[in-house]
Amino acid sequence: MGESVDKLGRRVDGLKDLMAQKLGSVGKRGDLAARAKRAGRMLPRAARRDAQTIAEAQAMAAHPKLRRRLDPKALRRAEARLRHTLGAIDPQDRRRGYWLGIATGLVFNFMILGAVILGVLAWRGYL
Repeated sequence: MGESVDKLGRRVDGLKDLMAQKLGSVGKRGDLAARAKRAGRMLPRAARRDAQTIAEAQAMAAHPKLRRRLDPKALRRAEARLRHTLGAIDPQDRRRGYWLGIATGLVFNFMILGAVILGVLAWRGYL
């Protein structure tokens, strides 16, 4: 009927490990719900909602009477969706995108600076 506390705990630990592996330092502290909240927009809203659902189920599983209210199929679906979302994240691509964003910003700023310098030189009559 209900989900075993140990079994659910092992599955949640596996999700926490996967989150730490895919999201880096953001996914390394706290329980599953706190990690998902800290991940913010790195995770889609549905994945954060699934993590919250699983964390609430883990708390309910610790109580004998509340454990019977858990829906194992819904928990498995939420876990599968969260695992699928986390599995699609490429940490190396995230890092590459971060550094490319910084480089793009710097190049754009240097282009603006060069245009301003050329404009001032043309205005002063040096070009």
